[in-house]
Amino acid sequence: MATAAQVIAGGLLLGAVYALFSSGLTLIWGMMNVVNFAHGDFVMAGMYIAFLAVTWLHAGPLAFSLLAAVLLFGFGTAVYYGLIRRVMRGPMLAQLLSTFGLALLIRYSAFWIFSANFVTLPGSVLGGTMRLGPIFIGIPQFVAGIVALVLTLGLHVLLTRRRSVARFWRSPKTARRRC
Repeated sequence: MATAAQVIAGGLLLGAVYALFSSGLTLIWGMMNVVNFAHGDFVMAGMYIAFLAVTWLHAGPLAFSLLAAVLLFGFGTAVYYGLIRRVMRGPMLAQLLSTFGLALLIRYSAFWIFSANFVTLPGSVLGGTMRLGPIFIGIPQFVAGIVALVLTLGLHVLLTRRRSVARFWRSPKTARRRC
């Protein structure tokens, strides 16, 4: 019974992170009508930025989160103006192939820079485990799951409860004009 509870708790925390990832992908598809195959590779780039911030700059979780957000915002903006905006007006196949090519470029650039070896943040950043009855949960997994859950719920509230955002979200013509 304890093993099943352990697996369920781990699955729920990981599922919250996946829900946040899929919310971002859904936003891109819903707002811009672009299938972004590079979405996961942008997440990987953010994780490598966090790793570099901790190992090189000895930064804490708040600092590497902000650094990753700022750098990925800049990179995403450059990708949008350099690639996505140009292929949005084209056929769907052009969008699929260009974002797939971008995914390969990001992924194999990371392999070239960091090698294909597994890396992780040092244990001192968010290390340790906590015990909830018979369940042991790693602090990093717990923090990631709770933050992802809060961000996903916040995004849901923003998109459904705010009239101006909901109106913008439901109007594809307005969304295309803004992009």
